[in-house]
Amino acid sequence: MMSAMDDHDLLVRIDAKLDVVTRNQTDHETRLRMLEANTHTDHDARISKLEKWIWLATGVAAASGGAIGTLATGLVNGKIG
Repeated sequence: MMSAMDDHDLLVRIDAKLDVVTRNQTDHETRLRMLEANTHTDHDARISKLEKWIWLATGVAAASGGAIGTLATGLVNGKIG
């Protein structure tokens, strides 16, 4: 059977652990709220920006491919160099 001192010590330990759990919960909630605040809500704007860059990259690739093809043809036919 536990004595009064043992009960007191046990309650002190439980209280200390409860304080740690409460601090961790508060910290977790704070970090979660920060993550939720940083979420992107304007998906249309983000998608439009991505599509713009994709088309720009496609145009650059097509122009580069055409220029390289023209140079290679000129080199092969002896018109360049």
